[in-house]
Amino acid sequence: FLHRLRMMDRFSLAASLAMACSNFSISLGVLMTTVSNVFFVTSMAPVFCLVGDVLLVGETIPCTTKLTVLSCLAGVGVIFTGAYEEGGSLAGCFVALLNPVSLMVYWAIFRRRALAAEGPKTAVEGEAWLVLLVAQIWLLMVGHIVSAMNGDIA
Repeated sequence: FLHRLRMMDRFSLAASLAMACSNFSISLGVLMTTVSNVFFVTSMAPVFCLVGDVLLVGETIPCTTKLTVLSCLAGVGVIFTGAYEEGGSLAGCFVALLNPVSLMVYWAIFRRRALAAEGPKTAVEGEAWLVLLVAQIWLLMVGHIVSAMNGDIA
């Protein structure tokens, strides 16, 4: 286990941080705004992954998919506008938006590696479990620090 942990490169560490940020943003977003806003914003992850494929990997998408992405982004705009006008926490919506952005980064790292690998998905299969484990360790560390700052633990 320790040997494989030492073999993690900067992209694997970035992927684990992205996954930890994804999990943390949901928890923090729920504390800052309504649950429905958080879940609507976080359900945009596939759209952001598609945008990441276009921006970071260089894939092309059909026109109908582009229209779908624009309509989904407009839906998020409606949620943000509603949160702003009703006195809700716009900051909570932005924190929740870190979830799909983090998943986009995570997805783009592994997509780029899979495309660069000799065989299909060889780069993903061997270390995905390790990246997710390190993500949970990052999340536990942040949770412990926040709990200590709030005085919940000594």
